[in-house]
This record gives sequence, C-alpha cells and structure tokens, in this order.
Amino acid sequence: MNALISEICISNYIIKDPVPSNVKDQYISEIWYRDNDTLVKPIIQTPRLKIKYGARRFRDDAPYSYCVSMYNRDIDQNIEKFYTMLREFDQYAIKTYNTHRKDWQLNGSLIGVVNKYWSALRRKTTKDEYYLKLKLLADADETMLTTINNDRRERCTPEDIKFGCYSDQYIGPAYIVYNKEGIHPIWHVHQLVISDIEKVFLRDCLLDQITTPYETPRNYMAPPPPPPLPPNFQSPPHIAISQHTPHMSHTSHSQPSIYRSALCKINVSDIQEAMKKLRKNTIAEPAAADSPGDTDNPEDIEESDTDSDHAGVLFTAKDLQEKKKEIQLKTRISIMGESARDFP
Repeated sequence: MNALISEICISNYIIKDPVPSNVKDQYISEIWYRDNDTLVKPIIQTPRLKIKYGARRFRDDAPYSYCVSMYNRDIDQNIEKFYTMLREFDQYAIKTYNTHRKDWQLNGSLIGVVNKYWSALRRKTTKDEYYLKLKLLADADETMLTTINNDRRERCTPEDIKFGCYSDQYIGPAYIVYNKEGIHPIWHVHQLVISDIEKVFLRDCLLDQITTPYETPRNYMAPPPPPPLPPNFQSPPHIAISQHTPHMSHTSHSQPSIYRSALCKINVSDIQEAMKKLRKNTIAEPAAADSPGDTDNPEDIEESDTDSDHAGVLFTAKDLQEKKKEIQLKTRISIMGESARDFP
C-alpha cells in the first residue's frame, strides 16, 4: 500500500534483503516504510523543481527517466529540506549495506557486486548544482503507469517533460539495485504535474513603459500627377522686370504687352502739385484762446497760392504723413494694374 508521508523519519525506512532479479548478476532490495506500525510504500511530495534534463530512454526496453535540479536550494527552504532528506536516505542505504553485506554474501547474494554507491543525486562538476534522477513507471507492455498532466489539467506524455519546465511530483524510493557496476537507489514517479516555463513580463513590454508604443506610419497616397500640357503649348518668353518701352501703349487691351513698366518714381514736381491741392482744401487749426489775434471766423484766414513761403496756410506733420501714404498707395495700385495687363 502507498502512503503520502509528510514528515519522513529516516529510521522508519526498511531495506529488505536483496533477491536475484530477472537480469543476470543483478539483485534487488525493496524499500518499505513503517508508518504508525503500518508497512507502506512511502510517497513523498517534492517542492516545485526545475527540470534539468527532459525525459528519455537509454535503451528501447528501458523506462523513461528525467532529472530535476536542486536549483535555488540556497534560498528556498523547501528545496533545501528536500535535498537534506535525500542525503540522509543515501547515508542510511550505505549504512544498511555495510551492516548486512557479509550476511547477504553468505546467503549467496551480491556475487560480483562492486562496493560502490551511486547516489540518485548527481552533479557533473563540483561547481554545478545537484540534480535528482527519476524514473517513470510502466508495465511490461510499456503502458505508462505514471500520471502526467500539465497545470491546465491536460494529459501529457513523456515527450512533454522538457528542459526548463517546472515540475511538482509524488515520488518514492522503490528499490536498490546491486550489480557489477555498484549500488543504485531507484526513485519512481507516481504523479507528475508540468508547468510551462515562466516568462518575465509576459503581458507587458518594457519598452512600452519607458517609451511610447511604436505606431505604424500611415500609408498616405501620393497626389495625382498634373494634367498633361496641350500639344502646341509654348512657354512664355522670359521678361526682365527692368525693361520698359515707353512707346508701347498700355491703354489698349486688344493685345497684351510683353514688357513690364519700370517702377513708378515719385518726383519733386508731383509732390509740389499735391501740396498746392492740399493748401486749397486745408483750414488752419485755431490757436489757443488767450493768444492775441485769434479768431473763430474762417473768413479771417488769409489764403495764398505762392509756392515759396505758403503764407497764410498752416500744415501739420500728421497731414504730410497721411498725404505721403496716399501717394504711395496710388503708386502701388498703378504698378499692380500695369503688371496685371502683362499676363495673358
């Protein structure tokens, strides 16, 4: 009968006397456990362990075996406790062999057996972490007796036991094999649950946390090409802006001129003519009330048409500035009108 043992007491293990197996020069000792005066096959639940080597068979007729690592036993108390239990079992098996070896040999057992103990806990170098070799249960027809599932309760096969996955299992020391190579304790797996490899930040991307997510640029359509030009199209000739032909008439719109007029210039005579017109329409502002000779009657203001001293007429700086702006505006309008007539 199998029983799950929560707290293992090493002294409760029972290693029976070896008996010949179906393999030549090989002997087997069954392992039992005394639990409250009841003999059971001990079952132990392991902590979650990382798979070191995936399941494989070394011979066609051999059972599947895989290895779990003692990785993180330096910081995980459960793994350290499990590792200590395995070491104590090895010491108990060696002690039992040394105690009963002579008696077993007198009974005709252990003929040709080498006195060398091969622990299920192994490591390649002293710098590597220990790993435990486990075997899956199967009957004579190679039907798998070990129940294998994943953490989603789906049935699995030995091929699903892969490196890097995590495993939780029920295991037990089944027997000890004695042969010409030495002494080998065998640990069987009764149930196994495989967990997928853990991935850090599985749902989050670190780049999204420190930068904005990358946005695929939009596929903007190129603008359509311009329409084709007429077959008889000719580009207009290049016209220099400084060219001016005074003989060409700008009053006729029947045929546009190909020349541009020069920029209009403001001459002194134009300013004098404008000043005369301004004097005729300008009234002097009244002086202060307390000044002698002031009057509110416009008829008392003397007018003069002379260009020298502009006697009798008062001009302000504001009036001259506004008149200058007016002349400049008319000049721009004239230039724009002449330029528009040059275009077809």
